[in-house]
Amino acid sequence: SVAAPGTEIIGLTPWFGAESVEGNFESYLAAIAVMDRVMAYDGPYDAV
Repeated sequence: SVAAPGTEIIGLTPWFGAESVEGNFESYLAAIAVMDRVMAYDGPYDAV
């Protein structure tokens, strides 16, 4: 992937979730965990 000069990439890790995604349930749980982490992030962002 490519980022413009000056782009800052911040990695966020969910606080909960399945250790591995092997089915629909784990996939949905992972999506909820990621969005929970994004919503809790206080900094500015323009992409997820």
